[in-house]
Amino acid sequence: MARPLRIEFTGALYHVTSRGQWQEDIFLNDEDRNNWLAVLEKVCSRFNWVVHAYCQMTNHYHLVVETPDGNLSLGMRQLNGQYTQRFNRRYGYAGHLFQGRYKAILVQKDSYLLELSRYVVLNPIRAGMVERLIDWPWSSYPSVIGKTPPPEWLDTDWLLSQFAKYRKTAIKHYQQFIIEGKGLASPLTGVRHQLLLGDDAFIQQYQKEKPEKLREVSKAHRRSLALTLLQYQKKYPNRNEAMARAYLSGAYTMAAIGEHFGVHYMTVSRAVRQLVRTDHIGFLVKAVSGLKLSNKNVTQQKKLLKLMGCVLFSCATLLLLKPNTLMSTIQTDFIVGGVARNSDFYFRKSFVDDILDSLKKDNVLLLAPRRTGKTSVMYYLLDDSESRFKVIHLNVEDLETPVEFYLSLIDAINEHQPAYLKKISTSWSLFKNISGSVEEISFMDFKVKLKKASNWEKHWKEIAQQLLDKVINSDESILFLIDELPDMLAAMAEKSEETLKGFLHQFKKVRTNPKATKVRWLVGGSVNIRGTLNEFGMLNLINDLKIEPLPVITKEEMAEFVEKMLGEREVKYSRTLIPQIYKLLGEPIPYFLQLFTQELFRYWRRENPEELNAEHADHVFQHALLGEVAHDKLQHYYSRIKLYYPEDEQEAAYALLDKLSLSDSGISEKTLFIQYQKVQATQSEQQSPRTQQQAFKYLLLKLESDFYVSKQNDEKYQFNSYLLKTWWRKNWAYIGE
Repeated sequence: MARPLRIEFTGALYHVTSRGQWQEDIFLNDEDRNNWLAVLEKVCSRFNWVVHAYCQMTNHYHLVVETPDGNLSLGMRQLNGQYTQRFNRRYGYAGHLFQGRYKAILVQKDSYLLELSRYVVLNPIRAGMVERLIDWPWSSYPSVIGKTPPPEWLDTDWLLSQFAKYRKTAIKHYQQFIIEGKGLASPLTGVRHQLLLGDDAFIQQYQKEKPEKLREVSKAHRRSLALTLLQYQKKYPNRNEAMARAYLSGAYTMAAIGEHFGVHYMTVSRAVRQLVRTDHIGFLVKAVSGLKLSNKNVTQQKKLLKLMGCVLFSCATLLLLKPNTLMSTIQTDFIVGGVARNSDFYFRKSFVDDILDSLKKDNVLLLAPRRTGKTSVMYYLLDDSESRFKVIHLNVEDLETPVEFYLSLIDAINEHQPAYLKKISTSWSLFKNISGSVEEISFMDFKVKLKKASNWEKHWKEIAQQLLDKVINSDESILFLIDELPDMLAAMAEKSEETLKGFLHQFKKVRTNPKATKVRWLVGGSVNIRGTLNEFGMLNLINDLKIEPLPVITKEEMAEFVEKMLGEREVKYSRTLIPQIYKLLGEPIPYFLQLFTQELFRYWRRENPEELNAEHADHVFQHALLGEVAHDKLQHYYSRIKLYYPEDEQEAAYALLDKLSLSDSGISEKTLFIQYQKVQATQSEQQSPRTQQQAFKYLLLKLESDFYVSKQNDEKYQFNSYLLKTWWRKNWAYIGE
């Protein structure tokens, strides 16, 4: 059988295994295992790898690795090669240590990474080497559950984030997930064509096309990934040329290049246009100058005139082209699951202008249901090079105490505005106890040293005031973006209501300082933050924030987006397509709109219909969005009720959503309350009628805040998303009474 083709591209995820020659052991003792980990650390650092899971056995190892720069083969050559050299030197051996080529399976991340990471760490139990995973220190498992510090190259955050928002809860669910995997069949049984593990759409994307086409794509990836951004920077001393060459390689977005070179993506765009002009005209001039002419050679004279005409036409055309015209062949990326940044930020740009107007005089509370684009708005402000602010962004989702908040806030200043931190840290007593200047301390060490510089538990309020004083005295415009504040407040309340109240008092004092005329705060949170604080009698502690609700995506915006994404890819579609997309999605969430449009494009590319129409939208909706493609993301809406709603609310929440999913026309608040009462009647602890009604209204507000439901014009409640409603009805709705 022929060797399977290596597929390498930016962001690819692989399950890699490599065995010893003749099945011989590659790890003879713990020192060998540590040597392999040391080599892996260097490889990850050099080739920008991210490891999600690993396990060292005796005669082989397993590695689940993501390659942001598309360079698996280069890294594997180093990993196996350098470890072999160390092993042979230590034992006086010569020759090969590993058996032939390593095996690399390309994996679909969203659907298969969880199962694969479980399979990898369970290998020692499956092989009978230990009875408990915690007794095997040579895998990623101890680091994921917090028993050992995770190395820098091991990404435990993504894995744990799939189970819960808070680390302790996530670890608990992760451990249960691992236990449930014992005895299950290996996910590798689903590997197809020797090297692909994913759903049908994923397999078709990389295999069903003609083999020669796949080889071309693979070669194109290898060519485009030959240089890193740093290498482009060193190769081309002229910054604009370096940026343009990197973009034209096809390996990087303008946003990524701009971030590396420290410029706005529009600066990259201008550099690309300039290089295209120069290269095109230079090529034609070179062609003309290369002709050796003779007065007697009429044919050559005609060629000269023709080429000169081309040069003049090209010069005029390229100099007059508008950016959008020149870039018409550049396709906007689908952003499915990540944050839309820079040129990928498509919706709500006018809303950003509204936010900036509000920030001229006020601090702002940005209210939005989860997964509707709130964080993308924040990152747009962070990435705006023309902003009048120095912008600092901090996600506080996993923070639980005031100490962690202010410690992380100073760390965020160091991350986003290091020169500014250097400026304000001068003569600050907090930094006198930190050895080395701010710029000499690595990002990894900074927070550790900062925490040791003071008794934070005792002095956090004073440090918070000192920070504000330093920022005020700097006389610069500063914008703090605080994302996911409700999650942190909920965690504080769980620990101590007194701690929560103390923090909110201090935080309001910092925000409302009359001297802080150039300091603004934009705080992001879900709608139910007000209901939560009202329960504790603390709503007054955020009443200084101007409320800005995130607007929904309009039909016109949705239509414009679909037209742009399909149009750039030269997809033909009928007038029936876009209305059907809106009908099937309901009020569109950016993530699902991106996903739906992407799957329509894939369907068109795979099936090659003359044009896409409403029937094709129905097919993709049923087989892709209601199938495996979107299952994990939709499952999140079901699972998070168990994770984040109190136990006494969970059963009622599920009952109300079940009822709504089965209704085609919506349900009145009164009818929903009757359903709520039925659930409460089964509970051991009965509520008074008034308490029961208040609890019902609060739960309904929560479901609205989390984008499950909304009240329609006819005063009836309905699922916000037809997609979520249909999926819920198909998978979870309880049809009995």
